[in-house]
Amino acid sequence: MRNSWRGIVAGAAGGVSATVAMSAFQSLWNYAGRRTYSNGSSGANGSGEEPATEKMARRLSKGFFGHKLDKRQTGFAANAFRFGFGTAVGAFYGAVAEFSPAIARGDGVPFATGLMAVSDEVAVPALGLSRAPQDRPMSAHLYTLCSHVVYGFVLETTRRAVRRALENR
Repeated sequence: MRNSWRGIVAGAAGGVSATVAMSAFQSLWNYAGRRTYSNGSSGANGSGEEPATEKMARRLSKGFFGHKLDKRQTGFAANAFRFGFGTAVGAFYGAVAEFSPAIARGDGVPFATGLMAVSDEVAVPALGLSRAPQDRPMSAHLYTLCSHVVYGFVLETTRRAVRRALENR
């Protein structure tokens, strides 16, 4: 039975768990990169760029509150932004899945790949939060794609399990 609130709740839960999984994957990727490469680059992708979430956190803090974040505050705010975005995307996904189950095909991976294309390859560079896609190394694109595959799979797996649990209540 379709129920938008159950879909939103299940999707939000999926978004939180997917963001945790994606963050863990990225930490492992970057740890492996530091262990593999000793050229001083930032992570295995070698982009050396500051994370877009940190840039966005500083921009939002300065723009909305007139407050310049220190390093510790930037890390906290970047995580809050990352989890807020991941949860909101998950809630949207869950709501859409209630009325258009096709979005969940491929265990969430096609959705997350599309999300990557729109957010990381278009919106983030357009907002000046990263270099243009053609100016980033191929390894950075692979890192982003793999991260989103993890996000999409965990999002759908969790959404489906939570949605079933809510249906049985």
